[in-house]
Amino acid sequence: MNTFTCNRILLSDPCGTRVRMAIAERGEVVEEILTGEPAMESFAESASQICSRCGIRITDIESFGIAQGPGSMLGVRIASAYLSTIAKSFDRDIFVWDCLETSIYALAEKYSLLDLECAAPSRKGFLNLAVLRGGRL
Repeated sequence: MNTFTCNRILLSDPCGTRVRMAIAERGEVVEEILTGEPAMESFAESASQICSRCGIRITDIESFGIAQGPGSMLGVRIASAYLSTIAKSFDRDIFVWDCLETSIYALAEKYSLLDLECAAPSRKGFLNLAVLRGGRL
């Protein structure tokens, strides 16, 4: 397993119909928000708002994490452009994860399963499917 040390990280999930964001310090969530709007309308304002609640600036964040789906690809693009610009400008790390992949591995770990199927419906009527066989995706 890969690990890293970070005192302050901003985690974001712009994939849904509302943006979920949290700031964690030394592994503990210290602030969390869930907006009433999708990332296209609210991502930058949400990042500013959560930092303000913590009494910090966006430049005080050491690392950024962003969910990449499944879900709204436009939301992911907007959030990625915003966080990538900050990360690149201030030499910060950025981490990306797939929510469905993370979920299937977490369920397999929790219930000691080697074979598992995990599905998530999309807003457009499609089905996102992750299949774990023999402990491998």
